[in-house]
Amino acid sequence: MALTEKGHNNWEAGLDRDAVTMLMDSAANLIVYLDKNALITFCNTQCKRVTGHECHYLIGRSWPDLFLSSDAQLESTVDFADWVKQHLHLPYEGSFSTRSGQIRIIHWTFLTLDHRHPDQPEVVAIGYDITEYQKATKELSRREARYRDIVEDQTEMICRCLPDTEITFVNEAYAAFFGTSPKAMVGHKFLEYLPVDLHQNIIDFLARLGTNRPVDGVVHYAQNTDGEKRWLSWTCRAILNNLDDITEYQSVGRDITELLETRKQLVESEKRFRELADLMPEGVFEIDLDGQITFANRILIERFEYTRDELNSGLNFRQNIIPEDIPLAEANLAHIINSGEIQDKEYTALTKTGKTFPILIYPGPVISDGRISGIRGLLIDITARKQAEQLQLALYRIANDAVITQNLDEFYAAVRKDLSLVIDTNNFFIALRDEDTDTLSLAYLADDYGPFTSTTVKKTFTSFVIKTGQPLLATEDTMRQMVESGEAEFIGTPPKVWLGAPLQTSSGILGAVVVQNYTNPTAYTEKDKEILQFVSGQIASAIERKRAEESLRQAHHNLELRVRERTAELSETNRQLNVQIDHRIQAEEALRESDRRYDLATSAGRVGVWDWNLATNEMFVDPRLKVILGYKPEELDSTFEQFIQLLHPNDVDLVMEAGEAHLAGEADIYECEHRLMHKDGRAIWVLARGTAFRDARGKPSRLIGTQIDITDRKRAEKILKQTADELHRERKKLTEKNIALKQILDHIESSRKKYKEQIMNRVREAMLPLLNHSMDTENQDLICDLEAVKDNLFNLVETKAVVENDRLATLTPRESEICRLIKNGLSSKQMSERLNLSVVTVHKHRERIRKKLGLTNKSVNLSSYLRSQ
Repeated sequence: MALTEKGHNNWEAGLDRDAVTMLMDSAANLIVYLDKNALITFCNTQCKRVTGHECHYLIGRSWPDLFLSSDAQLESTVDFADWVKQHLHLPYEGSFSTRSGQIRIIHWTFLTLDHRHPDQPEVVAIGYDITEYQKATKELSRREARYRDIVEDQTEMICRCLPDTEITFVNEAYAAFFGTSPKAMVGHKFLEYLPVDLHQNIIDFLARLGTNRPVDGVVHYAQNTDGEKRWLSWTCRAILNNLDDITEYQSVGRDITELLETRKQLVESEKRFRELADLMPEGVFEIDLDGQITFANRILIERFEYTRDELNSGLNFRQNIIPEDIPLAEANLAHIINSGEIQDKEYTALTKTGKTFPILIYPGPVISDGRISGIRGLLIDITARKQAEQLQLALYRIANDAVITQNLDEFYAAVRKDLSLVIDTNNFFIALRDEDTDTLSLAYLADDYGPFTSTTVKKTFTSFVIKTGQPLLATEDTMRQMVESGEAEFIGTPPKVWLGAPLQTSSGILGAVVVQNYTNPTAYTEKDKEILQFVSGQIASAIERKRAEESLRQAHHNLELRVRERTAELSETNRQLNVQIDHRIQAEEALRESDRRYDLATSAGRVGVWDWNLATNEMFVDPRLKVILGYKPEELDSTFEQFIQLLHPNDVDLVMEAGEAHLAGEADIYECEHRLMHKDGRAIWVLARGTAFRDARGKPSRLIGTQIDITDRKRAEKILKQTADELHRERKKLTEKNIALKQILDHIESSRKKYKEQIMNRVREAMLPLLNHSMDTENQDLICDLEAVKDNLFNLVETKAVVENDRLATLTPRESEICRLIKNGLSSKQMSERLNLSVVTVHKHRERIRKKLGLTNKSVNLSSYLRSQ
C-alpha cells in the first residue's frame, strides 16, 4: 500500500513494522491500505487467499476497480473520498471476481488514519468474506419460506407458545378454526380460546412435559367459530434449551370429531356384527396370517367346546382339525393368501374334548390397506348332510339287495351290512311275528350274546315295539322302569342301550329290527331312532316282497308237481291226450322260461332313489332312474313338476292319492305300483315306496323313497296268468276226456261180458247135446270121463275169453287206437300221418302191443290176430 511520506513516518515512528505486518497477516479478515487516490498500498495475506492474487500484484491497483461493484464505480478520486466519507459508518457489501473466476461477496468497513488532512485521507479497508454466510442465509430463508408454505398448507392445526401459554406462532388452519387470523392471535394466550373448565387440565398437562417426557398427547373439546362443539387431538412437544429449561411449546392438532363418530359407529357396527354372528346357525370365524383365531361366534365356540376366555387367550385353527387334514388346510390357506382365490373345502373338525365331526368351510380373504391380512369365513357342520348321504346310500343298497339276493337269509345279512353305514349294527337281529302261534322267531341274528330263538309276543322289548307300532330307544333306566312296571322283561344278557323299530307295511306289522350295545350306553341317539324307523319301512317292504317271491316260487313248484302227477296218472289211461300232453309240455317250458325271465329281472337291480323336498318342491332323482327311463342325467330337471310329467296319464290320480294318503298320516308308508313314460314312448312299470320325514309338529318336510323297475315282473305275471289259464283249460279238457275214457272202459267191460256169454251159449248149443247124448250109457267110467270133459270145456272157454279180453284191457288209449287202425289194414306210415306221430314212434307202439298181447317172439301176424278177436 503506498502511503504518504507523512503517513509513513507516523507509522514507522509508532510501531514495529514487522510486528504489525505479522499481526495483520494472522487476521482472518482482508486488510487493505488505500491512499487518497484509492490505490492499494498494503494488503495482508488473507487478501491473497480470497482473491487468488499475490500481494505484489494487488499493490498499486485501484481498490474500486477490484472490489467495488459495477453499479457503484467512481469517476474520480474526489468521488471516492466522498464515498468513503459516506461509508465510514455505513458498511458496504459488494461482489468481485477472483483470479479463478469465482464470485465472492465481501463486507467492507472503512477507517481513516489521519483526521488532520480530511481532503487527503489515508484509509484502511477491512473486509469480511461473507459469501458462504450469504449462501447459508439465502438457503435458510428459502427453507423457512418452504417450511412456512408447508405449515400453512397443513390441514392440521399448528401452534407454538411460551411457557406462560402466550402464542408465538399459529398457522392458518389453527386461526381459521377459531374464526380469526394468525396475526391476531400472536401475543395472546391460547387458553383464552378454550373453555374455562379445561384451563386447569391443560396447565397440568403442560406441566408434565419435560426432559423425561418431552412429547405427549391430549384430547379435549373446543368450540369453533360456529359455536359447534368439536373434539381436537393434540401432540405436544416441549422445546428445551441447553440447560433443559422449557423455552417453548409446539403443538400439532387435528379435528377428530368425525373420526370419533366413525369409531363410535364402527364400534356399534362391530357390536351388531358380533350379535348377528352369534345369532347365525352356522359358525363364523376370522384368523390372521399365522392361523391364530381372532374371532369366532357363539355357536362355533360352543360346537368346539371352548369358552370365550379360552378363545381370547390365543387359539390356532390347527388345534381344531384332525392332524391328517392340517397339510390340506395349510395349503388352502397359503393359496388364498397368495392368489386371493376362494376355495371351499371339507375337513374333519376336532373339538376340545377330542370329538370329531365333518365340516365345510367357505373362506375369503380379509383385505386391510390393500393387502390380505387374514381369512374370514363360514364353518358349516355337515354331519346331517353326510348322514343323509349315507342314509340314501343305505336305502339304495337295501332296495338293490331286495332284488339281487337269492333268499331271505342272504337278504338279512346284506341289510345288516347296509345299515352299518348309518348306525352301529355289531349286535343286530330281525325278529318276525307268527300271528297264528303268537310268538316271535329270529329270522336273522348277529349278536355277542345271542338273546333268544323264539318267545311269546307279550314279554320282550321287541314285543313292545310290535304291539305299539312305534320305535323304542331304551336306556338302562328306561329298561329298568319297563321291567318294574311289567311292560317287558329281560331275555338273555341286558344291554346298556337297546333300539328297535317295527317292520311295518300296508298289510300290518311283520316283526321288528333291533340293534343293541352291551358296553356303551350312549351308542344310540334319538337321531338313530329316526333313521332306524325310516329304514325299517324299506326293510319291511323288501321282506314282504321276498316272501311273496318265495311263495310264488313255491306255488309254481307245487303246481308243477301236481301237473306232473296228474299227467303221469292220465298218460297210462287216456289214448287221446298225447297231443294235449305235447301242448302241456310246451306250456311248462313257457312257464320255466317265464320263471327264468322273472329271475333275471329281479337280479338286474334296476332301482332308483328319489328325494322330494316338500318345502322347496325340489326333487332329487337318482341318475339310475333317469337312465331306466332312457334319459341322460342332465336332460331332466330336479322338480316335482318334471316328475309328474313322467307319469303315465292314467296313473297320475293313483300316484297322487297314494302320496296324499301317506302325507296325511292315513297310510304308514307310501307304496304304489304305477307306470312312468320312457323317452321313446314306452310305459315302464315301477314299484314306488317311500317314507316321509316329519318335523316336531308332525308336518311332513321331506319324502324319500325308491323306484324299482318291475316291467319284467309285470310281463312275467301276465305270462304266468296266461299259462295258468291255459293249464286250467287243459285240466278241464282232461276231466272231460276222463269221463269219455270211463265210458269207453265201461263199454269194453260190457262187451267182454257179452262176448263171454256168447261163447258159453255156443258151447251149450253145440257141445252139450253131444256130451249129454254120449253120457246116456250105463258105463260109469265113461260117464265120469265125459263129466270131466264137460267141466274142462266150460272152464277153458271161460278162461280164454277172460284172458283175451284182459289183455286187450291193458292197452293204453293210444295203443287201442293203433290196434283199431291195424285192424282196418293201415300201414305204419299211414298211421303216423293220421296220428301226427313219427314212424319210429308207431313201431314202438306196435312192439308194446305185441308184448302186452303175448305175441313177442311169435310168428303171428298182428293184423290177423286182432281181426280174429
